[in-house]
Amino acid sequence: MKIAVDARRIRPFSTGIGQFTNQLIRATGKIAVEQNVVLDLYLFDQPGLDYPEPVNFKFTDVPLGHPREKYHFKRRLAQDKPDLFLAPAHFSLPTECPQISIVYDLCFWHYPRLYPEALVEKFKSSLDKKISNSDLIFTISESTSNSLYSYIEGNEFNNLPTIKEIDQNTHPAFINENQPAATEKIPSLPEKFILFVGRIQPLKNISLLVEAYHQIYDKISQDLVLVGDTGWDYQELMRKIENGPSPERIHLSGVILENEKLAEIFRQADLYISPSLCEGFNRPLIEAMHCRTAVLASDIPVHREVAGDAGLYFPVDDADRLAEQIFEISKNKKLKRNLVKKGSRKIQKYSWEKGARKLLENARKILHDK
Repeated sequence: MKIAVDARRIRPFSTGIGQFTNQLIRATGKIAVEQNVVLDLYLFDQPGLDYPEPVNFKFTDVPLGHPREKYHFKRRLAQDKPDLFLAPAHFSLPTECPQISIVYDLCFWHYPRLYPEALVEKFKSSLDKKISNSDLIFTISESTSNSLYSYIEGNEFNNLPTIKEIDQNTHPAFINENQPAATEKIPSLPEKFILFVGRIQPLKNISLLVEAYHQIYDKISQDLVLVGDTGWDYQELMRKIENGPSPERIHLSGVILENEKLAEIFRQADLYISPSLCEGFNRPLIEAMHCRTAVLASDIPVHREVAGDAGLYFPVDDADRLAEQIFEISKNKKLKRNLVKKGSRKIQKYSWEKGARKLLENARKILHDK
């Protein structure tokens, strides 16, 4: 069986979809040889590419969103004749062979007012094409599957693909259980801090976190560190920080692409907080649990799905409750230890290998049924 993969999101320092694709393909490559499977990766020529033997590189110079993108891939696939096409990013197209796509979230559909209008239309168009072109759609959580079912029910599609969840984990830099404790603090970080990681944009609800921190900054020793690049409509948040009572204790580090460095930041943090209004999975939660950092998250279904009893939860619109919980965890060492202990158990369920085996199992089933 030969699987063609649109791997153009993979970069030397991949995040988001690129990180997911990279790790899933690495795991799949490790077991592909025992199952007589070949993976053809269509991606950009770049240094540092290192994959297991059954992975072949089919280099391309057609960027994402290029006007000739569809023509290019149809021509390449017709030439290479794969048995199946895997579309792990937003790109999808009609193919002669069966197609598996991956959907990460439908937050643009749940909260369209928090996205630029053009981006909502782009995401909707991409999702509609995936539904129309795919034999199977993998989602990254049960919550995303439920959203996708609701989306499909509310629209008319000629094709109704099978929908299943696929297992995942995170980058090995976070997973390594033998990683030694840090002997030196990263110089740019405060001595003690609360951590948030993610794009700085309204959907992440960081304004609530800043509001809660303002209520208790003078009662706790931790600063607040926000790690991530800026997205859209972040200016109001910047003003809230600058005009607040403690701008010197809120640190914006920008995006950190090196996973080893980001993992070290997680390990040094006293507490990880995700105040998001919507997520497809929220990988930083399991990164925090891998790094033995306590988790505090907004009370949305996917957060409870990912962290379970290893997290504490607060309403997405209740800064007072969030402030109370930050204070409680900061002062209650036993509570923090219990959260960390539960997190260490929870992460045992996450596995790239399970995801890879599920991918290959379903690919074979699709080809058999054809």
